[in-house]
Amino acid sequence: MTTQVQRAVDALFPQQGSRVRDVKFHRGWNEQVTAEQLATELLSANQQIREGTATRVTDIDGNLDD
Repeated sequence: MTTQVQRAVDALFPQQGSRVRDVKFHRGWNEQVTAEQLATELLSANQQIREGTATRVTDIDGNLDD
């Protein structure tokens, strides 16, 4: 069974094609975030980007209050 972490690695670093070069995570207020939880968020963001439904954030500090 493929884990969320492995799915995220495969999506970010495919054998061929474009690869991600820099990823930053903001854990929010929950400091007990697991690798599986981060991978789930990353896969969700990746899907939104590919579908064109992602919202670009230009002011990360201002967006944290939302």
